Amino acid sequence: MRTENIPVVVVGGGSAAFEAAVAAKQAGAPQVVMLEKAPEPEFGGNARFSHTGFRWVFSGPEEIRRFLPDMDDPMFSKLHIPPYTAEQFHGDLQRVTRGRISKELSEVLVAQSNAAIHWMREVGIKWDIDSHVIIDGRYYFEPGMVIHPTGGVGGGLDQLMQWRAIATKMGVGLRYESRVAALLGNDPKGIDTAVAQIQAASDHLGISQGFYGSVLSRIQDAINFGQSYDVQLKTQLGQKVDADVTAAARCSTRRSTTPSRIF
Repeated sequence: MRTENIPVVVVGGGSAAFEAAVAAKQAGAPQVVMLEKAPEPEFGGNARFSHTGFRWVFSGPEEIRRFLPDMDDPMFSKLHIPPYTAEQFHGDLQRVTRGRISKELSEVLVAQSNAAIHWMREVGIKWDIDSHVIIDGRYYFEPGMVIHPTGGVGGGLDQLMQWRAIATKMGVGLRYESRVAALLGNDPKGIDTAVAQIQAASDHLGISQGFYGSVLSRIQDAINFGQSYDVQLKTQLGQKVDADVTAAARCSTRRSTTPSRIF
């Protein structure tokens, strides 16, 4: 078995892993190696299949303009970009997590979101406008999510390619099909705490998934009931129409035959 001494090892090959590796090199690490368990055609983790959008605190259109230098002024003037404040970000985090988010983690996320996105721009990540709706020629966005890395709304793969090019240029090593079997550390308590937190997050996601699965099941049941009831109503209506036509025909026949009986 070969033994290597590497100052910084990053487990994973997704966008967060690339960011950690690039930050480590910027901080002066002499060698950084990323270990990705997937083969090269499948590297990237969740980012390979997702939108990879970013919600962050910003002051308004002047700040966003720095991320879209190639967009012409007439087009940029169509973008509706109100400021997104820290208070709004905290409120959205509380709303989507139903108040379950860690206060300490939310403080870090909100307070450092602006610097993090600017850091991505400074290291070379290119940006485009996020998903939007157009009303009377104006582009409207979800609060806090005006831009995302280039590549389209589902452009996670393009972001990964950008990160890989940046990391490779900086000398970061990336090893594919390199599954991590175990972590050896001198802080067992810290590792146990981290594992417990990850398990708790996993359990919460499982509960949420079960809840939404139950909701979807109930929606489908309602759709099925509605379709069944629709068929039932159409059948009853058809029977009613048939009955009315038959009754009308009989009435018409009686009226037409009455004079012949007189004569």
